[in-house]
Amino acid sequence: MKLGSVLKQIIQDKKKLVEESKNKISLEELKNKTSEIIKPIDFKNIFNSNEISLIAEIKRSSASAGDILPELNLYDITNTYIKGGVSAISILTEKTRFGGSLSDLKEVAEICKKNNVPVLQKDFIFDVYQIYEGALNGASAALIIVSILDEKELNQLIKTCKDLSITPLVE
Repeated sequence: MKLGSVLKQIIQDKKKLVEESKNKISLEELKNKTSEIIKPIDFKNIFNSNEISLIAEIKRSSASAGDILPELNLYDITNTYIKGGVSAISILTEKTRFGGSLSDLKEVAEICKKNNVPVLQKDFIFDVYQIYEGALNGASAALIIVSILDEKELNQLIKTCKDLSITPLVE
């Protein structure tokens, strides 16, 4: 599939950020750290109910709309969603266009874990390194966008998710 210019730029920017992260901490170090984490909340369980499964999203900004809630209070919005009865929370972790971060994921996941609510990491994921980062920061599921991957990358990401007990949500 042919990617648009905005998506191409987002991927290019994300690749630079992933490389910077790899220079700070290696994949091997991430893998060693994930051996210490507790299995995440099973994201697929939200679909095992006769009730509607509502996934609420937390997003600071948008590539097309710009700033939405750049100074949002993660604690407040996460607890509001949980009190409202969400089945899961989706959090954008892409930095350059959506204003997200892994620290946002970690903060939301810590609150959600106490309430048995799974967390979906939404980002432009193309490297297993990113799956390990998500796992270390509390992701229960990871969004995997097929149009930005080749078949080998897709299969590798799905396998890594499964190895870490993270649900691959494939779009």
